[in-house]
Amino acid sequence: MLWHFLGSVGYAAGVAQAFDARVHHSLKSEPPVKKILLIDDDEDILIELEELMVQLGFSCLCAHNASEALAALDQHADIKLIISDLRMPDQSGLRLLQILAEHNEGKDSVPVIITSGHADMDDVITLFRNGAVDFLPKPIHYDHLVSVLQKLFPERPMS
Repeated sequence: MLWHFLGSVGYAAGVAQAFDARVHHSLKSEPPVKKILLIDDDEDILIELEELMVQLGFSCLCAHNASEALAALDQHADIKLIISDLRMPDQSGLRLLQILAEHNEGKDSVPVIITSGHADMDDVITLFRNGAVDFLPKPIHYDHLVSVLQKLFPERPMS
């Protein structure tokens, strides 16, 4: 009886070690979580976008305006992407792009995607000329967002 118990314990320990090795290997092969800064003055859009990004495996910081966003960037050097609304009460997404360009002169800057429900073609052209990596019209279409994210983070599988 004792032999049977010890045999079971040994078997269970072996299974636990195999499981632990698989989990450890799985964790090692996963790309690190990327931190994204989301900026929008509309709380509902911010919440929806954050939920989507978390489902896609990203970590998010949220800001309601450009001032909060700049403070978050100062505190979190590991931000890998910014998704910002174009029209906000304190400063526009365009002005945010310009501030970032001034701040990062000569250095690699964090890519910025701008969103808007009210931009015209001139706005979009100006955004690209000022460094935006993409523009997403609101409402944001899931497939378009995932496509853009896959281009920016090819090492991260997304579904």
